[in-house]
Amino acid sequence: MMLAAQFKNRFLLQPGLPPQSELLPIEQATHVKQSAVLVPIIDYGDRLSVLFTQRCWHLTHHPGQISFPGGKLEHAETPAAAALRETEEEIGVTANRIQLLGQLGSHHTLTGFQISPWVGLLPAGTPIIADPAEVSAVFEVPLTFFLTH
Repeated sequence: MMLAAQFKNRFLLQPGLPPQSELLPIEQATHVKQSAVLVPIIDYGDRLSVLFTQRCWHLTHHPGQISFPGGKLEHAETPAAAALRETEEEIGVTANRIQLLGQLGSHHTLTGFQISPWVGLLPAGTPIIADPAEVSAVFEVPLTFFLTH
């Protein structure tokens, strides 16, 4: 079993120190679409769960995929702000309910996206209201499922 304090100490960067790969150099970023996601961790006090969404099947891009809330950055938006905005749009969780813990390393996809993942802690009982135009399901998986000791 892992508690929130243990999770913060074991897996996340120190506050205010983003990874080196936060954004591509401007000369490389011209062909890359910047996006961000939130990896929502729900704190039940005695256990942690990771929240996932399933994208609707009617969507043009990535229909039916299991994902984290997120999407493209808007003009002059930071990756953290985009992750928080998209989380509110997709599952109704406002930024004031999320304790943003830090950024994981960026991921470059074959489809031309640079995804900036942010980890955020949500208190148990946070209301989740999926936008039916974007999200067909929301579910949790215990964090321990992903950890090897």
